[in-house]
Amino acid sequence: MASKLGPPTRCSLRFDTPAAATLFGVLRLFGIVFALCSSVHSYLILAYSDGDKVALDVGFYYMANAGGRLLGSLLSGILYQVAGLGACLGASAAMAATAALISLLLPPVNAALPERLLEASGD
Repeated sequence: MASKLGPPTRCSLRFDTPAAATLFGVLRLFGIVFALCSSVHSYLILAYSDGDKVALDVGFYYMANAGGRLLGSLLSGILYQVAGLGACLGASAAMAATAALISLLLPPVNAALPERLLEASGD
């Protein structure tokens, strides 16, 4: 049974919801997870920065982040044109898993971050 929003997908057939509602729900969940991860990234950039080079490290992070978003937008657009939405979501999941595995190689975070920040600010 097709809805006004389009035919159901395999995932939405199981729960008897329209494809658009399923996609909206998944994207909403992604947005929540993205917001949580963004705050963790901000903390980690400060935690891994040298006290003398915090501004340089943060600037490099934001530059790399913007470059990655640009490249990701271009590549996802090409992938969508060539293979569709499923391929885009699959590639996104693969990239997220790869990033998670690479992050396991990071050294432990310095637990003295709050003290270092206070010393750097001069308080």
